[in-house]
Amino acid sequence: GRGRGRGRGRGKKGAPPSREALDDDLDAYLFKNNPKAASAKLDDDMDDYWANRNPGGAEAKEQGEPEAEPAAEEAEQPAAA
Repeated sequence: GRGRGRGRGRGKKGAPPSREALDDDLDAYLFKNNPKAASAKLDDDMDDYWANRNPGGAEAKEQGEPEAEPAAEEAEQPAAA
């Protein structure tokens, strides 16, 4: 005979997990018993989020720089040209 189980295959697996799902699983594993490290990571993630969301960064927002100013400068340049 040919032996048992030959050629049956192993079955199909689901789609591979996304990068975000893998990151979440790793964070859950690493920070399960260390809430201080988890808090520090969350703070860093939030800082990165706000830095990328606001092109001027948090410093520009705190200093009260108006966001409409560059648009006004662009409107003046075509009129002068």
